[in-house]
Amino acid sequence: MNYQIIRNSKLLSAESLHNLRLAVNWPSSIEDSQKELENSYSTFSTWDNGFFLTGYVNIISDGVSDALITNLMVKPEYRKRGIGSALVTEAVSSLRKDGIKFFNVVFVPELEEFYRKCGFEIISGGVMDFT
Repeated sequence: MNYQIIRNSKLLSAESLHNLRLAVNWPSSIEDSQKELENSYSTFSTWDNGFFLTGYVNIISDGVSDALITNLMVKPEYRKRGIGSALVTEAVSSLRKDGIKFFNVVFVPELEEFYRKCGFEIISGGVMDFT
């Protein structure tokens, strides 16, 4: 598959993000998807034929030194093609160009090896999950 990663794509809408979240079996509402897009530092996405959202990652940042990589999703039928790692690589590269120095990501244990391969040093941390 030939794909292009687009930063802050004008094609990305609350509806397309909502549909991708449903495709990966994540809870979703169009209202929450809209809030996510409005409050993002930047987003990176991939599209099939320029119309169908196939991959996405969101960045939250202070715009100075720190960024949090969130909500990495790849539509199930597009997985195992390098899209997820390409989205993370592009996001990190773009953030470095923006002068951001520290990137972090929270993930389930099953994804540790994936994020290691993306260049993350795995350290201990804590999280409160109110869901």
